[in-house]
Amino acid sequence: MASASKNIFWLSLSRAVALLLLFFAYAKLFRYFGPTISGQYQFVLSYVTIFGVIIDFGLLQYIIKKISEQPDQAKKYFHNFLAAEVVITLLVYTVMISIAVINHYEVQVFYAIVVAGLGTCVNGLAYPFLAVMTAFTDLKRVAAINFVSSIINATMIFITVATHHGIVLLAAQQLIFAFIQLGLYYFLIKRYIHKPDIMSAMRSLDLALLKKTPGKFDLIFN
Repeated sequence: MASASKNIFWLSLSRAVALLLLFFAYAKLFRYFGPTISGQYQFVLSYVTIFGVIIDFGLLQYIIKKISEQPDQAKKYFHNFLAAEVVITLLVYTVMISIAVINHYEVQVFYAIVVAGLGTCVNGLAYPFLAVMTAFTDLKRVAAINFVSSIINATMIFITVATHHGIVLLAAQQLIFAFIQLGLYYFLIKRYIHKPDIMSAMRSLDLALLKKTPGKFDLIFN
């Protein structure tokens, strides 16, 4: 089986198994929460997802393309993307929480946004790692990490129901997975980037490079 076919197979298989697992988990969760609390949780997810889209800012596909074209420059693109994501996630999280404070959401909803939003922003820091893995067509391992996300999600649902907790504990699954994902990606990309130096990323930020990014990102500098 060709490499591309294997990637598609593993991505499809992991996705199918994950969807089946989450179907049973969410069915149990909605019975436990009921319509009101389920609605609150869906609101939290929708709220942080909007900001999660902003975190990408059009950079992911651009960096994947550049690394694919210039694999020998992968480390440079990785560091610049990571530095940009650090800045973007800090700004996005600040705006996310500020809007929630201004709108005076219910206490549980607000704290769930704080936790889930932080998870979303930490997850945004994984985009540079994902760009490297995707550019080198290592989608089998990407699929495995995505499957880990589903396992964590389902596990947190069962724990929440079993311990009779609410949406704040459930929202923690995003933060837990975000840190686990970063750790896994850090070790996996070492085969493509020798000794990725996370701390040097901010010092190596090349604004001229990022301004070339098509889409929304150039608005920051123009």
